[in-house]
Amino acid sequence: MTTEKRILVLGGDSRQIYMSQYLRKNGARAVLFGFDNIKQEKPELEFDDLEFASGSLKDEISKSDIIILPLPVTRDNSYLNCAFSKKNVKLSEIVRHITKDHIVFGGMIKDELFEKLSKKAAQVTDYFLREDLSVLNAIPTAEGVLGIIIDKLPITIHSSECAVTGFGRTGKAVGRSLRALGAKVTVSARSTDALANAISEGHQVCPLSELYKQAHKFDVLINTIPSLVIDKKILQNLRRDCLIIEIASAPFGVDFAEADRLGINVIKAGSLPGKVAPKTAGKIISDTLINILKEGEK
Repeated sequence: MTTEKRILVLGGDSRQIYMSQYLRKNGARAVLFGFDNIKQEKPELEFDDLEFASGSLKDEISKSDIIILPLPVTRDNSYLNCAFSKKNVKLSEIVRHITKDHIVFGGMIKDELFEKLSKKAAQVTDYFLREDLSVLNAIPTAEGVLGIIIDKLPITIHSSECAVTGFGRTGKAVGRSLRALGAKVTVSARSTDALANAISEGHQVCPLSELYKQAHKFDVLINTIPSLVIDKKILQNLRRDCLIIEIASAPFGVDFAEADRLGINVIKAGSLPGKVAPKTAGKIISDTLINILKEGEK
C-alpha cells in the first residue's frame, strides 16, 4: 500500500487500536486521535508500536492525507464515536477542516454526514458497505450471539428452538453457528429467495408475516433486520422467558417498549465484533481499507 501518506485515525474503540497496528505493520504511518484515556482504561493493550496525535484536531487533519473515522462514525448524529476520550469531538468540526486534499473513510456514515463530507473531500468511502468487510464481520457477530445465549439462558444451545429474522450475511452466519451446536433454527424473512437459501442450508423457515403463529415455541429470537418487524403481534405470542437478541442497526427491528411491558428480556447487542473480538475486527477493517487503497492505485 501507499506508505508516504499520513493516516489519521479519528476516534473509535479497541478495534481502531488493532486496526492501526495492522496498518503500521503494512508500512502505513497511522496516527491516533481521540484516545487520550485509552492507556488508563485498557492497560492490557500494547502501545509501543503506536503513534498518538499531540496537536489540535485542526492541525492533525491538516497534516494528514487520509482520515479514518470509526464504526459507527457516531452514535448520536452530533459527536464522533470516541470510546476512550474525555473530549467530545463535533462532527461539524471534522467536516470544517476537511479539504479536497483528503481521502475519508468511515463506517456506517449517515446520509447527511456523507453528503457534507463528499462536498469537501476528494473521496469518501463507507467501508461498512464493502462486501469483504461484511462477510468477515458476520463471523465475530455470530460468535458474540452464541456467547450471549450461553451467558443469559439456563439451557443449552443444543436442542434449543431459535428464530433468526433476516437471512443476509449476518443472519446466515448466526444460523450456521447455531445449527452447528445442535440448535433447531427457524429462519423468518419476507423474501422467498432468502427462505429458499435458508432451506438449502438445512433450516426450517417461516414467512415473516406468519412468524407470530410459531412465536410461542422459541427459546431465543435473534433479529438482524433494521426495521420494525418484531412487533406487538409477535411479542404477545412469545413466551415470557424467550430471550430476544437485537443485532440490527438503528432504527432496529424490535418494539422495545412493548417487549418491556410484557417482561420479555431484550439484549441490544450492537457492534458485537468490537466487543467480543476487537483484534479480529480491527484486522478485518484494516484489510478492507488496504484493499480499497490498492484498488485506487490501479
